[in-house]
Amino acid sequence: MVNIHPKIHGILDYIIGLLFIFLPTLFKWEIISIPSLVFEISGLTILLYSLITKYDLGILNVISIQKHLLIDCCLGFFIILSPFIFGFYDESYKYHLISGFLLMLLVGFSTTDSPSTHSGQYFSTTDKRHY
Repeated sequence: MVNIHPKIHGILDYIIGLLFIFLPTLFKWEIISIPSLVFEISGLTILLYSLITKYDLGILNVISIQKHLLIDCCLGFFIILSPFIFGFYDESYKYHLISGFLLMLLVGFSTTDSPSTHSGQYFSTTDKRHY
């Protein structure tokens, strides 16, 4: 199994957060609409909890990487369900479904190992977790 190092996950967090914020503009959606707001608020949320995560790219070191990944997973699930919760499934549910799924996929491939256990490797092909 391929595991993504927390530093790479952090870089992807900031990229995804910014992408979610600017996605409605890139797709020329109405700026003030529920589908747009779901992405914009999700993007801001990702940036905020990334800043307070205990990893290489966090600033305040308040929440653990495990809690960060749980929030990622919950947010991905919320994005997937948002077209059905807010009633815009007939407009743009595909973007929300794909984005939420990709966010959850990132969680699935992320590792919570400390950087010292990777000896400089950013992608590991062996699963070092003990069950």
